[in-house]
Amino acid sequence: MGRIKKDINIEIGRRLKSIREEKGYSQDEFAVFLGIGDEHYRKLECGAAGLTAERVYALYDKLGVDPTYLILGEDGTAFDFDRYVVNCSKEERGRVLKRLMEYMRMQINKEE
Repeated sequence: MGRIKKDINIEIGRRLKSIREEKGYSQDEFAVFLGIGDEHYRKLECGAAGLTAERVYALYDKLGVDPTYLILGEDGTAFDFDRYVVNCSKEERGRVLKRLMEYMRMQINKEE
């Protein structure tokens, strides 16, 4: 598990560096956004340390950094129906599936 954790930290660190550079900030400025020291920030970028949930939230809240991209390297704006259905409440799932069935009926009726 230790090697996997290290690999994940390295990937997140690469994305963090890329985001920082795209936004035109220095490492020192990003450290200030995160409320950490410069040395600790450098460890984040090289993968020697991992981001806490609080730091991920700070990047999202202060700079609009997409947590899904930062952590997984995926575009968090893409809609994944399966993920949505698995993670929503029973009531939400019922509403979505009911609406989906209504939509399908409308489409079938248009084709007839």
